[in-house]
Amino acid sequence: MLHHPRNFDRILELPEKDMGIEMRCLCSHFGCNVFHESLMISKDVDVKKAKKQIKKFIEEAGGKLPAEHGHGTEYEAPISTQERWKKMDPTNSMNPGVGQSSCLKGYS
Repeated sequence: MLHHPRNFDRILELPEKDMGIEMRCLCSHFGCNVFHESLMISKDVDVKKAKKQIKKFIEEAGGKLPAEHGHGTEYEAPISTQERWKKMDPTNSMNPGVGQSSCLKGYS
């Protein structure tokens, strides 16, 4: 899912055919003015490869992926973010493995 800033005035143009994108669906959180975009990838495309291409393209355009809702386990979180999580959750009980961090108790 892509995340657009609150004040965006245009949707980022992706090289859709090169990345196997078949459909783009824009939605928003009405109460907080946050916009998101879901991308539908063609079934004959290597999804892991397409995700890496899309992520690189977005970062080169100045964006971050993922943005608002965290990193899941698929993307590596920046060191500064991982350090903040360690301060907030020193036992690593709330989201072990998030942002490709440690899955072990206490991060060890």
